[in-house]
Amino acid sequence: MITAARVSAALAEAVRARVEISCALEAERLRPDVLEHVASFEPLPSHRIAGGNQRLADALADALGRDRVKLGTPVRALHRQGRRIRVIVEDGELEADRVVLALPLPVLRELAIDPPLPDWKRDALARVEIGQAAKLHIPLAADPTTSAVMSVPDRFWCWTATAADGCVAPVLGSFAGSPSALRRLGVADGADTWIAKVRDLRQDLALVPSAAVLTTWDDDPWARGAYRADGLADIDEAHLEASVDGLHFAGEYAARSWSGLMEGALRSGCRAAAEIANLPSPAG
Repeated sequence: MITAARVSAALAEAVRARVEISCALEAERLRPDVLEHVASFEPLPSHRIAGGNQRLADALADALGRDRVKLGTPVRALHRQGRRIRVIVEDGELEADRVVLALPLPVLRELAIDPPLPDWKRDALARVEIGQAAKLHIPLAADPTTSAVMSVPDRFWCWTATAADGCVAPVLGSFAGSPSALRRLGVADGADTWIAKVRDLRQDLALVPSAAVLTTWDDDPWARGAYRADGLADIDEAHLEASVDGLHFAGEYAARSWSGLMEGALRSGCRAAAEIANLPSPAG
């Protein structure tokens, strides 16, 4: 994929590393056109939500009304009966005309749905590749300047960035992508190997490794992966997005060119809501 370009071996490997980190999947499993839309190679601004992404979820919950948002209530199964859908939870059930399934794709694939989704829908969901990634945050003993450094051999990059107050936060963020990278960093056994790699790479920073925080998603039962990667299989985007009777599908995996991004997750939610708003109420 990359070696076909007329570039040096070192540059090709750096590009390959950038692609694998961003897509959270090895290059051999990716479509060549990921190079057209992978994260920029230029030093452009990278915007974040001041105070963390959780503020967005909190704002949505406040708008809905906190009493209407049920946390700690995992759904175990869906039963479709005519025009009604029974949502089975651990301590009972709910009933609805429409259900928006905004689950991470690996979790959705294992959700018990009766009767099962049609073959065309299950095939579309099965074709999507889900990447694997991890994050490591290490506090710093001294205030840094902004920075971004990538480790080509170990397939991670690390950065320091401004916080909500406009000052550079005293913490180093690090992101690793692809299953093979996570195995080499030994994240299944903890953060020690990764911390040692970061220490070698960022000798300019005063790390406080004893307070490091490692986040993984492949072993999280409510995620089981990072986000959609553009794998080699042909994907029918319309089938991914399409509703099935009263079931509507939202998630970053079903957002076309925005897939793999938080932006895509938000856009897919707006799409699913519009589907419901434009449908007539079911008779009876």
